[in-house]
Amino acid sequence: VEAEEKKKLNVRGDVPFRDFAKTLFDSKRCKDIRSSTHRRYVIALEQNVFPIVKHKSLRAIHGRDFEAVAEKMMGEGYARTSINQPISAMMYVLRRAKAEGLIKVVPKNPVSFKVKKKNVFLTDDEMRRLLRALDTKLTEKQQWFKVYVHLQLNTFARIGELLALSWSDIDFEKGTVSINKQ
Repeated sequence: VEAEEKKKLNVRGDVPFRDFAKTLFDSKRCKDIRSSTHRRYVIALEQNVFPIVKHKSLRAIHGRDFEAVAEKMMGEGYARTSINQPISAMMYVLRRAKAEGLIKVVPKNPVSFKVKKKNVFLTDDEMRRLLRALDTKLTEKQQWFKVYVHLQLNTFARIGELLALSWSDIDFEKGTVSINKQ
């Protein structure tokens, strides 16, 4: 009896990832996620995961499959944040498979969800190009934008603080701007 139970578990665990995911998302079993997440997961699986995992069984999915999805998407020019969706969808499917007894362990996802912070400062060359574009490309009606950019670059004020400025906040004689509201 125990050997037969083990054999049934083996056969159930050989279910293709794609088939299980389609069955899972086509049925009413995904009540633990919002409908918008459900739609995004289905699209992410169809477009980015299924072409990589093809007909692999649930038990044949490993960390390398997560990396393959990420590499394929990065190669196609996807933003790092866009890669998180298919990886999350894969994890969701595998966790559900584990909860239903189809696999014993959810494989470790080696793809990092963290996005490295970029240096937000402009290089000297980028700054020159920006200021040159402001001087040469703007029409007369767009000159307000030039003033806005110069104020922001020189005061490091927030957008809301600059938009809240009035003429009384600017002292032309002293060359100061009083930022006191948002």
